[in-house]
Amino acid sequence: MIIKGTNGFDATKAYTAQLQKQEKIKADKNCGANKTERADILDISSEARQAQIYRAALKELPDVREDLVASIKKRIQEGAYKPDAGKIAGGILEDKLSIDIRR
Repeated sequence: MIIKGTNGFDATKAYTAQLQKQEKIKADKNCGANKTERADILDISSEARQAQIYRAALKELPDVREDLVASIKKRIQEGAYKPDAGKIAGGILEDKLSIDIRR
């Protein structure tokens, strides 16, 4: 038998096209399977939830406690405000130690 020409049929192109179709079918199946098997999940720890609650509460607090400032100003003007130097120094040291420990 003698074959003259291929009448425009290119076996390489046909084979490549068939491979591409099969790969696309596989990819579509995998994509569909992943959609049903996997779901995005957000898991927030209890500590993070508590931190969110604290942040929300802090946002509601005023930056300056006007009532406390007014009270101290009044006591200073009346001469009744006598801060304890020992307590102030102790607070400063305690604050300094807590900062050093966190580092």
